[in-house]
Amino acid sequence: MKKIIFLTLLGLIGLFLSEFLIWNVSGVTTLFLNKGILSVLITLVFGVFIYIVLFSLGADIIHRLKIKDWISLVLLGSIYGLILEGVFADLIFRMGIGPDILGLSFSRIAFPTVSWHAIIDFSLGIMIFSYILKGKILLKSDKINLKETFFILLFCFFWFIWSYSGVILNKLPQGIPIIIQSLVLLIPITILGVFLKLALSIKKYIPNKILGTSGYIFCIFFIGFFALKRYFALDNKLLFCF
Repeated sequence: MKKIIFLTLLGLIGLFLSEFLIWNVSGVTTLFLNKGILSVLITLVFGVFIYIVLFSLGADIIHRLKIKDWISLVLLGSIYGLILEGVFADLIFRMGIGPDILGLSFSRIAFPTVSWHAIIDFSLGIMIFSYILKGKILLKSDKINLKETFFILLFCFFWFIWSYSGVILNKLPQGIPIIIQSLVLLIPITILGVFLKLALSIKKYIPNKILGTSGYIFCIFFIGFFALKRYFALDNKLLFCF
């Protein structure tokens, strides 16, 4: 149960940094308008499960290989980004800005896949999680000092301005509906808060291993199943092999 709590928290952190932090809600908004809130909640649950699987696999590799340096962490994060955007999404197969590489968009690979995903939600997510795993959070004490207040306000401002970025407004010219804004604010904060509270109540939990043989087999088959689905969905199937 302890391991499930921590791996769920790790997946939730990754999901928040990957999707909610940059208000990637155009698909969820369309789903909400067409099929209602229940379909949105089901999609979110499945999305959380995908991130739990990917981050559990990543955490296991880090644990087994004893990865401690940032370069190795970012490289592993790049592989995670390629799987996320090439298997569970089709972002790297879409047209982008600038030149293509073997028919794949350089901009689609360079920014979201091997930059944002590798650095922000994977590497930063693992770093935040490692603090929690040791029974502490990023704040130095129970009281928030002036410096920490500044960084919290800076984070809130960063989160706010992303909702008015060109990327979001191109997909949602009328802006993000208020109910979607409310869901994006309340759902991750509430669920993250619950699992953070549970994780912090477990003092200095260091597991001997992250995934066993059955866990590894499940993760590989889970990713493999969706990789095959992506492969057969592509018109140019050679792109997937690149």
